[in-house]
Amino acid sequence: LFIHYGFQPELISSSSLGILGMPIAEQSMPVLFDYLASEKSVQTLAILARDVEEAIYQKGIAQSLAESVGIEVQRFSKFDVSEETLPPNKTREQLAERAALITAASPEALLLVGFPPSEFSSIVIQLRETGFEGIIATQNAQDIDMLQKIGPDANRLYFVGGTLPLDQRSDYYLDLRRRYLEMTGYWSDEVDTKFYALELIFQSVQKVGLAALEQTSEFYQIFDEAEFEDPFF
Repeated sequence: LFIHYGFQPELISSSSLGILGMPIAEQSMPVLFDYLASEKSVQTLAILARDVEEAIYQKGIAQSLAESVGIEVQRFSKFDVSEETLPPNKTREQLAERAALITAASPEALLLVGFPPSEFSSIVIQLRETGFEGIIATQNAQDIDMLQKIGPDANRLYFVGGTLPLDQRSDYYLDLRRRYLEMTGYWSDEVDTKFYALELIFQSVQKVGLAALEQTSEFYQIFDEAEFEDPFF
């Protein structure tokens, strides 16, 4: 039994014991696009993807989902579709070049796809420095501490995800959080993701029984009907 943190549901086959550890793009992006279209009256959107296979895959999904709610996907590449991606080991010149192309195209909103929090923050700053004033969105949840360091440039930034306020958390969760901080001294939203993954495995074992530790096929008997209370909320 494992928790899969990728974005391609094809990797979770009917013969595996894999559980998706995060919402897939088809689940999170409709929420984002519906909000942008209905609440922010966004009509044009450009998409910049991280130049890795998973992000390019998500870019295609994003385009079709945006168009399905009436948002026009605007191309900003001048010569090559690869200009609508950004390599993980980007140089500052490459980042400035992409930002200038996007600012010149002037879409009402820009979707950044597949960028981790550290890269996302630097791209937002560069876009604002080149004069892009539109909405910047991403379906990836972001690190609040990093966004706060961006300052006012983080205004008009939207993403799906985040954490619940601590005053809505259970005593069980607060105790886990306290002990984790005592051990590490640092907290990030990614810890919540791992907490849920571990808790799901523990609760699955409790429902099936200890036999599942030796024979993982035992888990199949509960997958269709198992329901779990959220122990952290």
